Amino acid sequence: MDKYRLRNDLSFWNLDGLEFWEEPTARGTINVTTIQDDLSGLKRMVLFGKTGKAGTLVLLCLRPKARLMQRVDIKPGSTTVTPHHTWTPDTDIIDIAVEHDMLFALIQRDVKHHVKMYRVSPDRLLSQRDWEWSIDPYQLTTSSRIQIATRDGSKRAYIGPCRGEHFLSVDLKSGMVSLLEIHFPSGEREFGADLDFCVDAYKNSLVIADTNHHRIVEVNCVTGSLEVICGVGRPGNAREEELARTALLHSPRSVAVYRPAALIRDHLLDAQSRSFLESDPEGTRPRTLLFADSGNSRVKKIVDLPFLACEVLSSPDGPFIYSMIGSGQEVHGKPHKVNKNHGQDLRLYPIPKPSDLLIGGDGDCLIYSRSSQTTILLRPSTALSQDLNQGKPRGADTTDA
Repeated sequence: MDKYRLRNDLSFWNLDGLEFWEEPTARGTINVTTIQDDLSGLKRMVLFGKTGKAGTLVLLCLRPKARLMQRVDIKPGSTTVTPHHTWTPDTDIIDIAVEHDMLFALIQRDVKHHVKMYRVSPDRLLSQRDWEWSIDPYQLTTSSRIQIATRDGSKRAYIGPCRGEHFLSVDLKSGMVSLLEIHFPSGEREFGADLDFCVDAYKNSLVIADTNHHRIVEVNCVTGSLEVICGVGRPGNAREEELARTALLHSPRSVAVYRPAALIRDHLLDAQSRSFLESDPEGTRPRTLLFADSGNSRVKKIVDLPFLACEVLSSPDGPFIYSMIGSGQEVHGKPHKVNKNHGQDLRLYPIPKPSDLLIGGDGDCLIYSRSSQTTILLRPSTALSQDLNQGKPRGADTTDA
């Protein structure tokens, strides 16, 4: 069991959540791009997919006040911004979410709230008839978001926070709306006015970045029980490899969940370990939570170590927190150029205060800063995780139905 060891150099970014690979030469690529357009008023960015042989990343950017969604094609060293969809003046757009080639918009029309589904093509939205769900009479807040989860063949939209510190769950097959009340433990504060969240479909939970209270929490979608994963309610900066439960954050924003497509490499396992993992392939799959620690100008990740690694590391108290990219220095003006040292350790690269991050289906990580309109694209090394580069592009279908 001594073959498992925690990596301290973090000389690569590995979204698999396994920090004990024995491949010190593994590297990825980092591309830094400034968007050549005014995206003021931007509320949400969603990753649509990949198109073209160059593997261009396509973003859809929501600007609610203008009732406009723009498409941003990101290539190494350049961006192209084009209008993608404009809503009518009688429709207010609150938020959007994308799953594969479908877009779900949270809208308000005639005082009522709805979830509207569209099919996404590269140059427009295609409205799907009869695919609109009313969520009246619930009142949303300015920080309400929508996220889509697929579990056991069914799709659900989670919307919140709503007034009264609760969320909504909408069954997108039957249209049934249910209330998810949040039960805060004794002594825990309720959510602040600003938050973001994502859905962990495997655990059937919501992972929430509570920006105002400097913490990451998780809510069970069945019971509504809340657990603090990271942060103690006051601003600070966590040390490397600190237990997440006691780590200090500063204004965390945008959170994402990632699970690897495959488990630990076979050559790192003995026969007994391999037998254990194969008996429960999903239950032993590790989870990585990624979030923008905006006030510290870093992107950090919380790693749930697999059962076997936890035994070796003797850490039953919970997951660890790491810095994935960002030196902690505040950046003004143009982004820094990437040099050789940055490629070896991303913690040396200074980034503007990150405000959004997205994880693609193939392991690409896209980080965005509103203040500088800068995108940072991280692509993992194939030497590190080959299975991440074998999946089909998501949302790359360019035909109209």
